[in-house]
Amino acid sequence: MAPSLIVDCYNDDAYCVRMLQHLNFIVYGGGMLPEEIGDVLCQRIRLLTLMGSCETSLLPHQIIEDPQDWEYISLSPCLGHTFVDDRDGLGNLTIKKHELYELHQGVFSTFPHK
Repeated sequence: MAPSLIVDCYNDDAYCVRMLQHLNFIVYGGGMLPEEIGDVLCQRIRLLTLMGSCETSLLPHQIIEDPQDWEYISLSPCLGHTFVDDRDGLGNLTIKKHELYELHQGVFSTFPHK
């Protein structure tokens, strides 16, 4: 779900109750879920954050065990990724092409020459 849809569901009491009764978890991506809403929902339902793009497809994630860490992601080692420091000292996610991780590296299907 998009975070805005979760907010809309949360703000409608009747729909929120039905959602919490019938779902085991909510997966969201494409933006941030407001912290005050996520902190309440994570007490009642499992929240999972996913990341991907048109170029990479859905990136493989690992489940974070602590429900309180709902706003974090953990990328799976099968992505074959690293973080490369840029000139500002920030780490840029970099996917290193490797035959072992080919199944999980969708970016190289999109851009096979890279």
